[in-house]
Amino acid sequence: MKLEQGDAFESQYATWIRERLPSYEPIWAAFIGHNGRGWSLPINGLTADKERKRKKFSQAHYTFAVEAHQLDNLATSLDATSGAVSDLSMFLVEQQRLMQLVTLIGHIRDMFKLIDETLGMGGAFYGPLQDFYAARSHIMHGPRMPARVNDGLLMVPKIAMQNAAFGEWDDKSIWDEVDLNPFVYFADFCRTLRDEFFKLIGSLHPKIYPAADNYFDGRRIVDMPSAEALPVQAISGTCVVPAISAFSIAVSGITMPAQSGH
Repeated sequence: MKLEQGDAFESQYATWIRERLPSYEPIWAAFIGHNGRGWSLPINGLTADKERKRKKFSQAHYTFAVEAHQLDNLATSLDATSGAVSDLSMFLVEQQRLMQLVTLIGHIRDMFKLIDETLGMGGAFYGPLQDFYAARSHIMHGPRMPARVNDGLLMVPKIAMQNAAFGEWDDKSIWDEVDLNPFVYFADFCRTLRDEFFKLIGSLHPKIYPAADNYFDGRRIVDMPSAEALPVQAISGTCVVPAISAFSIAVSGITMPAQSGH
């Protein structure tokens, strides 16, 4: 099964997924799939408990990919603006983008934690992401970071991970205690954070396949006859009213209304 047979996100962004998350398609094609109506395909022979956990696994795996796409787009959009700030409103926009960036990172970590717990991996999948989660927490749960503006471009301090070093910013820091020397340009900070996070994700994601293969006892999805699928693709996890069902390609998890036959 190819991503072009997936839901709206998987089919529309198949090229991006293959380039940025190359392990997604093999995992999806083996253990998830798409029945043309926004839901995963069945795996025969699973216990009721394992089938429920497979659904949780499928949802988390899909959500991680969507959030990774959003994260990549957000960091790329910052390349163009380069953190330029000439007034308060522009400064506040950059602060909002920073919050969006770390929120997406935190959500992706949460999806890896859910996958880890579903497959019984004891923290192997999300443990390595804890440094990024700590950096996210320092930004989200502490006061606003101190900032500098150099030639009209926003600069931010080095953010602490789990174990803060002297002069790094964490949620307990005081503005005038932060070392000014390691301040970096905001756009560079966001790009680097994105790149390092994707690099780590790229090393962890392939490990999901053998873990899922073991957990599901080597079983694979069973493709459905094409007649069983509706001629539209749905969005995961959403119930769609008839007025919305006119989309020719929908997103996974959407319950589509029955076709009238006209």
